[in-house]
Amino acid sequence: MASRRRRLVSAATAGALGVCCLTAVGCGSSSGVPDPLASQSAETVMAEAIANLKAAPSVTVNTTGIDSGQYISGYMRVDPGEGCTGTTTVETLSAWATATYITIGQTVYFKPDSLMWEVLAGSGAATLTRQVGSRYVKVPVSDDHLYGLGTCLIDGLQTSGVSVTKGQVTMLNGVRALQLKDPGGDVIFVTDTSKPELIQFDAAAAPGTTDPADEATYTIGASVRLTPPPASQVVSGTSIHF
Repeated sequence: MASRRRRLVSAATAGALGVCCLTAVGCGSSSGVPDPLASQSAETVMAEAIANLKAAPSVTVNTTGIDSGQYISGYMRVDPGEGCTGTTTVETLSAWATATYITIGQTVYFKPDSLMWEVLAGSGAATLTRQVGSRYVKVPVSDDHLYGLGTCLIDGLQTSGVSVTKGQVTMLNGVRALQLKDPGGDVIFVTDTSKPELIQFDAAAAPGTTDPADEATYTIGASVRLTPPPASQVVSGTSIHF
């Protein structure tokens, strides 16, 4: 999401295939409930929310968006320092290609369907589909073929050099949330509490549209279980020349 302006986003939507000026308004609540973040600047609140996200024991990220003209959706459950698990789906030729993955340490076990093999391997997809079948492929997390799939990154939001303003306090899925906006139209929602936590990120709408170009929602503290597939269900990427 490159831009000539400093924006909240510095990386593609989390979990995707690597393949991811608004005036401030009053931030008081119409309910009359005191705002615990009223005395803090927008930049301070954003920095605290992102720091709390990175320090969380676990994070679940659900994403939807458009990358290079393709619709992408997915989820990723992250256990910081251990790994992650998730699913990525990409629209291609009016069909949906899907891959599931489990990352433990520096190893990724991933299982694409036949359409996702076409996304990942192009003309070699048919051969790989026959060789692998319904098994997982085991490769290093740094494997270039994966285009960032399974890297467990949740730090696509940056704080350095970003100018943000406070928006309104609103209700988002039953939670009091404060809006933080950047000059490019991106918006993040954080809990309106003394310990702000990131709830949702909405990228600025694409020209001629009203929906966010990308949207990510965050749940902190949900259980994450990382278990490698049985050996009988795994094939080495090296053995299939992938």
